[in-house]
Amino acid sequence: MPRHRHAFTLIELVIAIALGMMVVLVAFAGFRVAAVTVQKANRLAVENSLIRYGLGRAMEDVDFWVGWDDPDRPADGQRLRASTAAATVGCDDPRAGTLGLPFAPMATVFPPHRAPGSATSSELDRGWDPDNHWSAADPRTWYHGQIMVRRQNNHVLTSTYGCYSLFTNLDTAVTARSASLASFTSSASDAQWNTYGTGLAPLHTWRDNQVYGLTQALGFYGMADYLPNNTVYWALGATSGQNGDDAECQPRMLDSWGTWQTGQPWRLSPFTGIGAAKPFTRSHLLDTAALQMISAGPGGAAVSWPAKGLFEENFRYQQVGARGELTVAQTLYTQGLVTSDLLSERPATWNDLRLQVFRSGMRGRMGAVVSLAWFDPQTGREQGLTFDVPGTTLRGARQQRNKDGWAKWDNVPLGSSGPQHRAWHAADFSPAWYLRTNANATSFALPGYDPAAYRTLDTTP
Repeated sequence: MPRHRHAFTLIELVIAIALGMMVVLVAFAGFRVAAVTVQKANRLAVENSLIRYGLGRAMEDVDFWVGWDDPDRPADGQRLRASTAAATVGCDDPRAGTLGLPFAPMATVFPPHRAPGSATSSELDRGWDPDNHWSAADPRTWYHGQIMVRRQNNHVLTSTYGCYSLFTNLDTAVTARSASLASFTSSASDAQWNTYGTGLAPLHTWRDNQVYGLTQALGFYGMADYLPNNTVYWALGATSGQNGDDAECQPRMLDSWGTWQTGQPWRLSPFTGIGAAKPFTRSHLLDTAALQMISAGPGGAAVSWPAKGLFEENFRYQQVGARGELTVAQTLYTQGLVTSDLLSERPATWNDLRLQVFRSGMRGRMGAVVSLAWFDPQTGREQGLTFDVPGTTLRGARQQRNKDGWAKWDNVPLGSSGPQHRAWHAADFSPAWYLRTNANATSFALPGYDPAAYRTLDTTP
């Protein structure tokens, strides 16, 4: 009787191999999906890390303004500390003296001057006092001028309710005149004016000189940043005039008497465009106009601009509201943009990360707009975030700096080698207090103290 051998038939073997291959293929597909999932998870984790890093850098730029003034790069990062005589950059205001860019030291562009013989604050004080806080209870900060004047025959300003230069003025002695609107013809003459007197002393001169002085010292954006929000941007004083008219009751912000249209450099005009001029505050101005914060540092759109161009743009405003143009806003954005490639030395397969920051006064507020964009070279996909950020003001940024680098806190331990990204502030008793009360002091009676490190761009010893 023959013996039976136990073995696979050919059909069974084929079926077994097919099933085994199916198991292997399913397992391979599963491993492949798992690998792709892990890869995507890793890329998302890297992308999230890049976004967190970019957001951190954005907050740092907004708080420390390094794209506008870099204390660690004196060679090419501090162009906005410049100042110059008004005439050298084409400013035609005969009253203007030294003009400054937003980070110009106050000691250079607006030094303090105490009224002769006065031990306390006076209407005759001039210059920037970092310890003055514009108290609402201080009559010097109040606006004492008129609320409306009219433009007649396109060249004459009339104060039909009197000349308020008797109450407030840039000058300490004025020739006060006014005239009736009906008395004007196509030309102006002295016979049409009612003269109150000559050599008259206005009651208030400090506020007008502060407003006008800060405008010269820091430009339009800096002036709006420094002054309280409800400050009236109007200073009365004699102008260069037209047709022989040099009345003392003219409103001026630099040479607002001349070509006053929006977009002209040197002119922050109070005119409404309907033949009238009225005082305005920051909220009124930024409701329909924009003040640009230019950047001339590395990554800034104005890095290659000549000095004249920097000054012109720093003393310019544009109308962008209901009567403005979208192209104007786009131009402001392009000129004021600071771009940073945060991964400039990355490998070619890594994500690209780009940060852009734009500062302006617009739509009733002053602040920064941040744009963060990242690009994935593997997928070709680019994504981004754009958002508004409330950060450090220009004044705060200036107080973070001194003429040689970063300023210190006045409560940093003496001899400390820690970070110098610190803002100066007043204290009841500190090295900074000692310097302010001892103007001739060059040292402090503690080891390791460097008085220059505690002075800022706003300190005017």
